Amino acid sequence: MFAFELDRRLRAAGLPVVSVVTRPGVGVDAKTPLRPGIRDTTTPYQRNPYTPWAQGKDTAAWASVRALTDPAVHGGEYYAPSGRLRGVPMMVPPFARTATPPSDLAARVWRQLEELAGTAIPLSAASSPRAAAG
Repeated sequence: MFAFELDRRLRAAGLPVVSVVTRPGVGVDAKTPLRPGIRDTTTPYQRNPYTPWAQGKDTAAWASVRALTDPAVHGGEYYAPSGRLRGVPMMVPPFARTATPPSDLAARVWRQLEELAGTAIPLSAASSPRAAAG
């Protein structure tokens, strides 16, 4: 809900930034290719009940990588594996209760997160680093 509200507020402020939601699916070490320093013989193997239908953690990162690099991605979109638990990332419809909640609920969540963080989240063109740099 916060990410979708963030995108709405970024657009309203006219800032050149977007917020995109991603979900990795299920990624487990046992499916991650061996790579020195990341997953190698020193990495302890633990049986995971999700292994048969999971993907490696490297593949689980695809949705986030796509959201960061695909020029066709727009703010307020949601990317997840095509097979729900694993697969090529694709845009999926978000749940309405998180993407388009009542505005008072989104505002309440925003205020609660600011309180928990102990800081306000300023979103205006004047607060943009680009605007400050001139």
